[in-house]
Amino acid sequence: MGHEIPVDFLATRLADYNQITTQKAMQRVFGVETIVAGIDIEKGPSLYKVDPAGYYYGYKGVASGVK
Repeated sequence: MGHEIPVDFLATRLADYNQITTQKAMQRVFGVETIVAGIDIEKGPSLYKVDPAGYYYGYKGVASGVK
């Protein structure tokens, strides 16, 4: 059994992992943006977008892609 974690913590960990692998040549693991959504007990609904370079942003609504 796992434990519940806040959505912002999950987005932070994923962004940190992306950023570390970006520093090493030929090891960029994720080549796409990741959208993480969930409901936090303290903060309510949360939505984050994580870039392959390691940036993450909180949004109220977001889309990914060209159009």
